[in-house]
Amino acid sequence: MNDNKVMVIGIDGMDPRLTKKLLNEGKLPNIQKLIDMGSAREDLVLLGANPTITPPMWTTMATGAYPMNHGITCYWNPHPTDLGRFVYAIDSRQCLAEQVWNCTSECGKKTLVWTWPGSSWPPSSDSPNLHVVSGTAPNAPNMSGAMVEKEVMTYASAEVKEIKKRGAVEMHGGAGCVMDGDAVEEEEDNGNWITTFFTEDNQAWPLLDHMEGEEGGEFPGAVLSYESPIHEPKNWGWELPKDALEFSVLMSDGMKQLPALFLKDDTGKYTQVEIYMSKKDAQPWVCVTKGDYLPVVVMDMTTTEGEKIQATRPV
Repeated sequence: MNDNKVMVIGIDGMDPRLTKKLLNEGKLPNIQKLIDMGSAREDLVLLGANPTITPPMWTTMATGAYPMNHGITCYWNPHPTDLGRFVYAIDSRQCLAEQVWNCTSECGKKTLVWTWPGSSWPPSSDSPNLHVVSGTAPNAPNMSGAMVEKEVMTYASAEVKEIKKRGAVEMHGGAGCVMDGDAVEEEEDNGNWITTFFTEDNQAWPLLDHMEGEEGGEFPGAVLSYESPIHEPKNWGWELPKDALEFSVLMSDGMKQLPALFLKDDTGKYTQVEIYMSKKDAQPWVCVTKGDYLPVVVMDMTTTEGEKIQATRPV
């Protein structure tokens, strides 16, 4: 057994208070295993820095320096010579401190940096021991450069009468990744639904003040959403399981509708969803059970230019 291997796993926006609550409820068994191995303090609190947003914090973890020292203070840094412009801050060329993986690789240790969204790309060391994969955006490799379409959410209900665009979840600037208040949904005159989050004292976003995160700005339309009716299955090319219910999953700005089925489990509860490319298909494109998350599922897509490509998406 080689005891010289070290793995560091980072989870963006993982609030220690919520994590502790879910751990106490037994809902994060794999996270509990990591903690039992000595990977965190008992209260799970990290000794971080400000502002608590993605690029500065990941760069701080990578360098051990505070934002005032490594120079990454936001998603966008002021342009060095033009105050009217900004430069993308998830960029190692903006970082003024040395990353720990440069030290390990240049000391002869093979080092892999996988989609670290804070001063990892482009590689700032030419050591042959260093291998850097993406790191140009949060979430996944090539998320920003190879994204085919935005995230889409489908609301299915027996009360919905027809498929229609629900609207977009309203996003505000700030570091409030955990909502500890109520969510209020309102329908606008144009038919779009807007969701706004409120704290316990009835104050809207941001939940954290400007000393803890980014301030100002709104980013509406981050997640498109659609409504779909749930009804008895119709016109399927094969015999369906008993008590199956049908709805549609909307993609590609509503232009692509995938037929889907709600299915009962062994206890008689609707906990399973099967999504099909066509009602003629006897095999589903993907199966999802309540509580599951499938991060990478391959599907055929058509770009706005009409090009047919394969893409991945979470379900």
